[in-house]
Amino acid sequence: MKTNKKFTKSTNKIIAGVAAGLAEYINWNPTLVRFLFLMLIFATKGVFILVYILLAISLPGKKRSFTSSFEQFTSSTGQRTSSSSKSGRKIIKDVEVTDDK
Repeated sequence: MKTNKKFTKSTNKIIAGVAAGLAEYINWNPTLVRFLFLMLIFATKGVFILVYILLAISLPGKKRSFTSSFEQFTSSTGQRTSSSSKSGRKIIKDVEVTDDK
């Protein structure tokens, strides 16, 4: 049984998401794939950096729906309507910081 997976850049990225995207594609730990990428860079005396750059340019990013993008935007601006987030943490709204000198 063959699945129809696509090799795309991940949203779990450190630089461009290539290593994390490959890790998601092959179901490996992203840290392990990042370490292997780093070892390949040293083993090829830096030539693998060009491969990484080409993959970063040519791979498509993950497609996100409008609602997930909107939720990410509203969570970063603190405009959620509920009193707690999905992780169960309480969100503090309308906080004003003053300097007491």
